[in-house]
Amino acid sequence: MALFNDAILATDATLTAWVVGSQRNGNIVPFANGSGAMWIAPGCSSFTNISLAILAFVALVNVTSARWTSATLGLGALTCTLVVLINVTRISLIGYYPGQFELIHGSVGANIAGWLTTLLIMAMALLAVRRNDINLG
Repeated sequence: MALFNDAILATDATLTAWVVGSQRNGNIVPFANGSGAMWIAPGCSSFTNISLAILAFVALVNVTSARWTSATLGLGALTCTLVVLINVTRISLIGYYPGQFELIHGSVGANIAGWLTTLLIMAMALLAVRRNDINLG
């Protein structure tokens, strides 16, 4: 996964710049109102959440003895994509509302994003396992 960290960070910056309507310069994305810019630090990338999504997904599928099918892999990939979406949304909100940086990036925003990510990962993994059980019928 560490090999993909820079690519994931660049993807986060590109998607955030696209949402905010600006152009990125490396990991720097200008605010939507042009009042400044934000630097997306490696710790703020989707890397950690993608790693957690893969770990949780693999663990739940293996613990339940579910079969790995193309549908299961597809739901895993969708989960990773949605995890990136949550992170990019949070970063983009900072780009739109830089005056609310502490709220969005601080403990309130981190907790909301963390719980949304956790619930999404678990729901998607359970959906994959449940779907697998139904198909085994």
